[in-house]
This record gives sequence, C-alpha cells and structure tokens, in this order.
Amino acid sequence: MKKQNQLIILICLILFFSCKKENSTDINGQLSGAVSISATWSGDQGPCFARYECTIGLGYSSTDIGNEAYFARGDLQTGNKVYNYSKKDLSPGTYYYRVKVVYVKRSNCDSDSEYFNPKIKSGAFDIIGGETTTIRVHL
Repeated sequence: MKKQNQLIILICLILFFSCKKENSTDINGQLSGAVSISATWSGDQGPCFARYECTIGLGYSSTDIGNEAYFARGDLQTGNKVYNYSKKDLSPGTYYYRVKVVYVKRSNCDSDSEYFNPKIKSGAFDIIGGETTTIRVHL
C-alpha cells in the first residue's frame, strides 16, 4: 500500500510539472515580449462627421506595412480620439507598425473632402524578451 501511494504521488508530480505552461517563452525557448501602442489624433472632423475608424497593424517589414499585410491588427470605430492596442507573445526582434485614422462620413453628406483624408503614421520598434515596448503616436 505504501509503494502504491508513493507511485501515485510520483505520477501526480510528473503530470504537474510536465503540464506547467510557460507563459513568457516562445517556441524557441526565448523570453517573449509585448508591445503597447497608444494612438491619439486631433483635427476638425467637419460638418459631416459620423465617427472615427482607427486601425493599428503590425508587420514583419516595412513592405508588409506599406501593403497593409499585417500579422496582427486592431480596429476600432469610435467617437473618441484615442485608441489603445496591445499584442503579447512577440519574439525578440524588430517589428513595424502603422496607425491609420479615417473619418467616416454621415450618409448623404457632401462636405469638403479635406476633412476625410486619412491620417497615417508608421515606424519600427524592437521587442526585448520579458519587456513591454510602449509606443505613443499622435496624428
């Protein structure tokens, strides 16, 4: 009986340690990192304002960003002029981001088109294992 109890305890310990999830490592055994992007914008939305549409996209290269071929993205339609986006579990390295804000017109509104030109800003950032990179963008 004593050997059976020891065997059960041993099996439980093996299962416990083999099933333990490492939240901060990627498949290569490196510490992963995260990015937090805070986008704010200003400007007159004009008389036909309905809402803002903000997209934040992440890419592996500037070409990805230019083609809007994002591996991760966040979209928000809001009446506010702020959007916060974050992405976890990124391997260390250099990544690219693009923030694009457009004004969405009300139906049947023919206002001056200057109010509806997209605002775009992009750049690069580095991920360091175990850390969060913070980016603040104002358009």
